[in-house]
Amino acid sequence: MHLESKFDPNAVGDQGTSLGLLQIHRGGLAPRDLTNEDLKNAETNTRIAITNMTRAYNRGLQKSLKGPDLLKHVTNTSGWSGNKGVQWAEKQTEFNQSTSSKCSLSTIM
Repeated sequence: MHLESKFDPNAVGDQGTSLGLLQIHRGGLAPRDLTNEDLKNAETNTRIAITNMTRAYNRGLQKSLKGPDLLKHVTNTSGWSGNKGVQWAEKQTEFNQSTSSKCSLSTIM
């Protein structure tokens, strides 16, 4: 959420086409029957984003994807622009692989 909107539920991006906490995109998977104000509602926005990501995750599992490939699939098919999604996923995957040996759940808690 911080990356998408800096936690601002009223955030508007992509020249007015991406709205709310998780920047639900009008040209992507935003329900057509919802207004821009509906999409800025934190609960509505989060439910839409989680639903889209869950569907993408399940489609990835059906394709037997795992690890970084599953992350790339979810990122690229959850309503984001294809090219931006893949580039973002690649960057996050590289970051997570380089830091995974330095940081684990036990070191955080």
